Amino acid sequence: MKFNYEHLPEPLPMGEVNGLVKSVSKKEYAYTCKQSPICNYCEKSKCMKRDYGVGRVGGGLSIEVDAITKYETENRQSVRWYIEMQGERIEVTTPQLLDQRQLQKICVEKLNKCPSTMPSQAWEQRINQLLENVEVIVDPDDASPQGQFEKMLDSFLTGKVQARQKDEIMNGKPWHDSDEAKVYFRSEDLFIYLEARRFRFTTQHQVWSWLRLLGGDRKTFRIKGKPVKVWSVPEPEFFDDDEQLDIPSAVTEEF
Repeated sequence: MKFNYEHLPEPLPMGEVNGLVKSVSKKEYAYTCKQSPICNYCEKSKCMKRDYGVGRVGGGLSIEVDAITKYETENRQSVRWYIEMQGERIEVTTPQLLDQRQLQKICVEKLNKCPSTMPSQAWEQRINQLLENVEVIVDPDDASPQGQFEKMLDSFLTGKVQARQKDEIMNGKPWHDSDEAKVYFRSEDLFIYLEARRFRFTTQHQVWSWLRLLGGDRKTFRIKGKPVKVWSVPEPEFFDDDEQLDIPSAVTEEF
């Protein structure tokens, strides 16, 4: 009000000033970037970085991702994203890529900046623009967490420590049942093996899910009169527990 009377040569009527105040308080005004003639000259990516460009709400630069790279395995069971922000290459998950609040936290941790968020519709449009030109790099299947687990499982099942009898499962050894073409083991022994080799997994349920995808099943044995819960998986293709060393029955010396 004071500005109206002190700086305008012809101050506006009080009613008109009050109307303008109410209008501004109810709506966020923005540049008409999508309307002619501005739309013909708009360079959104540059505008967002200007002092008074789109996204400079409250004096803070909005989140601006310059490029996206997608890494996926051949079967698409594992996906990784890398985004380019202010010259930095940052790895993010799919939920982080779609959520501005999570990206805002990453900017604070990685770039020491807290950018402003933009309207959700504008953010979705920006992500779609980046996805149209996304660079996709295909990783081999064994590069995924599941692929690494399968390699670990094969090593556990076919390693040097094998049970000759079913009872030896209680000693932490996997037992190969050649008649059923399956290998039996306790899940706790598998977890000990994975942890000893520093294999990281989110939860035990994730490992059990991978086992089921490999044809794994649960079963209960009675060993020495006690019920023992075990897992079984089909024997690996290269499994061979019948290989024996040829040991001579007698040693003869030739002189």
